Amino acid sequence: MSKIGRWFFSLLLCSLPAWAELEFFQFADKTTVGLEETFQLSVVVSDAPSNAQLELPSSNDFEILSRSQSTQLQYRTGSDFQKEQRYLFVLRAKKEGRLLIPSAFLKIGKNTYRTETVAVHVVRSQTANTPSLKGGPSQKAPLIPRSDSDLFIQMTLDKSSAYVGEQVLLSLQAYSRTANINIESLSMPTLKGFLSEDIELSWPLLTERKSVDGVSYYATTLKKRALFAIQSGSYTVEPATADFVVGQLFRVREVRRESNALTLEINALPHSAGNLPVGQWKLELKAPQGTFVVGQPVELVLTLQGTGNVKDLPPLELLFPNTFRTFQPTVQTNTQIVDNKLLGSRSMQYVAIPQEAGNFTVPAVKFDYFNAETAKVDSTQTSPLTLVVLPGAADPLPGNMLAPNTPPNPHLLEQEIHPVRHKAQLAPPPVPLVEKNIYWIFFALPLSLRLLGMLSRFALAQIRPSQKRQQRQQEKATILKIETLLNELKTNPSVTAFSQLGKNLAAFLELKLGFSPQGLTQEQLHSKMQEQGLPDVLCQQVLYILGECDAARFGNAPPHPQSTDWVCTTMLHVLKEWP
Repeated sequence: MSKIGRWFFSLLLCSLPAWAELEFFQFADKTTVGLEETFQLSVVVSDAPSNAQLELPSSNDFEILSRSQSTQLQYRTGSDFQKEQRYLFVLRAKKEGRLLIPSAFLKIGKNTYRTETVAVHVVRSQTANTPSLKGGPSQKAPLIPRSDSDLFIQMTLDKSSAYVGEQVLLSLQAYSRTANINIESLSMPTLKGFLSEDIELSWPLLTERKSVDGVSYYATTLKKRALFAIQSGSYTVEPATADFVVGQLFRVREVRRESNALTLEINALPHSAGNLPVGQWKLELKAPQGTFVVGQPVELVLTLQGTGNVKDLPPLELLFPNTFRTFQPTVQTNTQIVDNKLLGSRSMQYVAIPQEAGNFTVPAVKFDYFNAETAKVDSTQTSPLTLVVLPGAADPLPGNMLAPNTPPNPHLLEQEIHPVRHKAQLAPPPVPLVEKNIYWIFFALPLSLRLLGMLSRFALAQIRPSQKRQQRQQEKATILKIETLLNELKTNPSVTAFSQLGKNLAAFLELKLGFSPQGLTQEQLHSKMQEQGLPDVLCQQVLYILGECDAARFGNAPPHPQSTDWVCTTMLHVLKEWP
């Protein structure tokens, strides 16, 4: 736009009140509202001079929740402009009946203008924030309280009715007209009759803008909890309270707000469901691929995951064949929040050691539960698992795995019949021994052997003491480690100490017996120790200590304190009585 155009446009704006026509009125967007419902009142002033004085309507029958002002310039037919000022109020009635919004006044010099009054019919039942039907959320939108409308807290449930044990999400949110608020303390209701699980929220707390009945608020989620009812009936969730610090710099003040109360209907489970867990669950069994060897640990993980109270689930058991040596499983429980639902998983890690070769089957595991969404009893189960166990290095082959071996014909042995020679071997007569060069070596052989023997005895005399000395040093170091671990077990019986004790005992046996016990079953190790001439009582004590160490290692938990004392006493006895 050129300078002349901008000057002409400014001249028009300055001269606007000289020819524009005044407009002054007010209106409401609703004439019939509920007692708790909000509505909007607009006061419009068009083409008012700069010296005009506006008096907005005021009434004790209505509560002003928010106010705003806007100005716009419009071009009208006839080549003139209209300047409009609009004042917007969000109101809520304080009582029922036919109420009047008073007139607004506009004073220009000696003249006074007024608008028409606005009649509003206020009823009790009509509201946009009524509780939802059974099965849906308890409240679709928060209700703005009559007082403290600039800052309030609201508590909601994601459903108004549920089954016993079904998850119900409780949320507490703070609504503020300003963003600069700080929460000092928060007190949640006691929630008697429920098992509750706090849902971890991100920090700092996330804040979003929400419009409630036309009023803009900053909504901050303060707390979320997953509730699981223990018994059926009608429950009342008491209000929560929160202390806030609002304002800036020297205008800071502390305020306390109390939320609304809630009601929740808990329905009993059908007779067919009994005391089954409630939710949606899935079982999964993980096992390593391939074959296994006798004495090799096999790790299986049984996982149950889904929605519901994972901490109150009944125990699950994985059954192994009798030929497997089993330990207590290691249990891990995890929870997470996805789409405002508490998801959980329980994993049980089993360790089993096969004692025999062959094909073995781990039976399927079945888990029954009540599906609250379909109101039916469902089940989930794993598939049977086949484990192929091969013999170890010291294991005899089972009958179905013997290598083919064709025995000789018994009839031929009885008749002493030998195979017919089918190929002739012709050779010249042998040369006499005295004519061979090797004949003269026999004269020097005795002297050479005697000399070699003397050298061998001298070398062994130098080597054997060194080897024996080194073995004795290793035995002393191993015994010292074992005694140190025993002292540690008496004060701190940890899984790591038991695992180290098992490894050092295996090293001690390897030094004393000349073979490693790794990969041997208890029966094989017992047989080999007896072959070395060890007493049976000493063999049983060694097997007992190794068994307790394996139980602590694979069960991920130390034995009972009394069992720990027995292990320490028995280990000292083995070291003392070892031949």
